[in-house]
Formats: sequence, structure tokens, C-alpha cells
Amino acid sequence: MGLKSVRTGAARQSHGPRASGAPGTQPLGVPRPAQFLGGSPRARPVRAAPIALIVAVILLVPAAHAQIISPGEGGQSPPRPAPSPSLVPGPVERGTPTLPLPSPQGGTATADAGPSLWASHARMAVSRSELAVVAVGTTVYAIAGLDASGRAMATLEAYDTVSGEWETRAQLPEGVHHPAAATDGELVYVMGGFSGFGVPSSSLFIYDPDSDSWSRGPGMPTGRGGLAAAFDGSRVYALGGAAYGRALDTAEAYDPVSREWERLPPMPTARDHLAAASLDGRVHAIGGRNLLLSANTGAHEAYDAATGEWAELEALPTPRGGLAAVSIGGSVFVLGGEHTYGTFDENEHYVPGAGWLEAEPMPTARHGLGAAAVGERIYTIAGGVEPGGGVSGLAESYRDPVHVPEFGAAVVAMAAATAAAAGLGALTRREYA
Repeated sequence: MGLKSVRTGAARQSHGPRASGAPGTQPLGVPRPAQFLGGSPRARPVRAAPIALIVAVILLVPAAHAQIISPGEGGQSPPRPAPSPSLVPGPVERGTPTLPLPSPQGGTATADAGPSLWASHARMAVSRSELAVVAVGTTVYAIAGLDASGRAMATLEAYDTVSGEWETRAQLPEGVHHPAAATDGELVYVMGGFSGFGVPSSSLFIYDPDSDSWSRGPGMPTGRGGLAAAFDGSRVYALGGAAYGRALDTAEAYDPVSREWERLPPMPTARDHLAAASLDGRVHAIGGRNLLLSANTGAHEAYDAATGEWAELEALPTPRGGLAAVSIGGSVFVLGGEHTYGTFDENEHYVPGAGWLEAEPMPTARHGLGAAAVGERIYTIAGGVEPGGGVSGLAESYRDPVHVPEFGAAVVAMAAATAAAAGLGALTRREYA
């Protein structure tokens, strides 16, 4: 199994966004999203390549179900009339029945009949969306969010990836949804969110897994929800978000040692419902939207603390908001998201020097999920299957086949460079009619 490249010029089958439209309760005053009307995606024509070179690229990269895809142009997703995004969830998740398999990390796993890098684990006790997720050691923490009634939650659940069991831990000091969280490997920092419908919070809550206790830290200078967070080894970053009907370009950093916040240069692109991860000495802000489900962006910008500057990088090939990101094995994986007409099952990852690659899609398309890495697995937790709403108790994990910290990313970069030298650098990018 190796690196896949599509060079036939034919249209590739799209994985998302997935249409949602099963009957369920819709929030009062919020129009039900229409069925996905995008039609068949189109792939840009590409040149054929010598078979020998393709074979060489395949042999070079120890990756399964991966596909090089061209960087996006960073523009907005196609304009469509759209309802304002709802902060109140709709129906609970639905999914296609799968086959039971033993889980590699404990618990019960399921997968489709064919080979898959994905596994499904025990569900959470309380379904939710718009939560924050981090991992400390071998435990994944699902923090706050919206429940099926549209209420802000203070619930903390912990998933032990060894035993495969969920456990309820100490509640947050107050309920919040659309928060962000990051960890320094010992403590968990939960910031922002909405404490009520549309009311932004500036709170910083600090969780100690060893004592199962919460404490309050100094609040963010800018209250907001729908923001993203990441830890770069010394500081916790709070990026973007929304407050009082406006998407923000705000960037702030918290120093756990001095317990002080610092205002940073703003992001080049204002957005909310974005994702963030730390990689290669920089903090990456990826995707998001400008308030509306129809205003998704593929913007990919990285902040370098050494220079104090932002850099614009290769755009996310599939623009989307309500997504999750996690850094693992020398790359950043970006999963899920939503559009006016459906939710995304996309699983794309960025490797410095190689650009964006496509990996096996998520078994269940959803937005408002969280993601965290434990070992060579990425855990995707909760989220809604309906655009603009929905909740779930899903816990699925993806095994990163390129997780070889010593040389994995370098090999991928070399393979991509080889392909680019032969005219293979720009492969397919999805477009929706």
C-alpha cells in the first residue's frame, strides 16, 4: 500500500459534504437546511505520468489510503443562500450499520466490510456537539458543549484508550458551548465559548487530571466563542472566534508560568469555527467561516512566535467550518466540518514541504466535533450530523499510517517533490457545482 495519486483526468468520487435531511426537530425560526444540491464534483484535468514514476512514488511512501491533492486557493466556498447557523442542535446522529470488530485500543470497534484505518469505540454517556477535546497521556477528554436540548454543558467525560471505557469526571465551574481547549501535557486549558445563546465568554478554566479538579485562570482579553486553541510548547494560543455577530481575527497567547495573556498580531483572515494545531515550531490556523454556513474558507495561516509574524500557507483543499484539527507524526490532520447543504467526512492532512494529502474519510460525517491524538491514533469525538445542529456520542479513531516520527514526514515530502518534478504536483481538487 502506498501513496495514491489520481492522474487520469476523470472526476473523483466525492466524500462530502454528506447530505442530511432525515426527519427531526428543528429549532423554531431556523429554516431546515436543504438537501445537498451540489451535484457531482469536478476534478481538474491533469497530465498522465510514466508508470515507472508512479510505482517509484508508491514504493517510497509507507502510507495507506493517502492521496496528494493540490493546495486550494484560499477563497470562499461557492456562494449560496444560507440560513444563519444555529447554536441549537437538531436530531441525534444516524449512521450506516457496521460490522463489529475487536478494538485495537480496547472496547468495541466497528468497521465496514473492506479494510479500513478507522475503528469505532464505546459511545459517550451524554451526546453533544460544539465541545472541546484534548488528550493527556492515554486519556481523551470531552469537555462541555451543547446537549440535545440546546443547553450549554458543564460535563466532562474521559475516555481511557487502554480499557476502552468512558468515565464522568468533575464538572466545569459553569456550562459553556463552542469553547476551545489545549494542553501542555499536564494541565488542560479551556477558554472562551458561549455561556448562553450568543453570549461570549472570556473565562479560562484549568483542569488538573491528577486531582480531578478545576481552577479559574485569568480571563482572555477578548471574550468569544467558536475559537480555536493550540499549545506550542510554551504558550497557549486562542485564535479567531465570534462575538456579537462578528467574526474575529483576534490572536492572544497565555503563558502558564507568568499567568498572563498577551495580544498578538491579528490573523490575516477573520473567522470563527476554525481549527488550530501546533506543528514545526508554528501554530497553524486552518479553515473556518465568516459566521454563515455558506461562507466557509480554506484559509491556512501559521504564526511564528520567534518572528511574531503570520504567514499564509497552502489553503485547505476543502473549505469548511466546524472542523477539528490535530498534530501527529509530522503533519496536521483536519477532519469533518459543515456546509449549508450537509456535513463533511473529509480527512485531509498537511505536511510541511509536501502540501495537502487526502486520507481515508471519516465513517460518520459530522461537524462541531473534537479531535485528539494518542500514540498513532486520532480520536474524533461527538459532533452533529446535521448542518447547523445535531448531537452525537460517537467516538471513532483513525490510525495514522504515516506515523513514523523519525522519517515519515520526510519521506512523504520527498515523494511529493518527486511527483511535482514530473508534473504531478497539482493533482485533483474538489469543486462543487
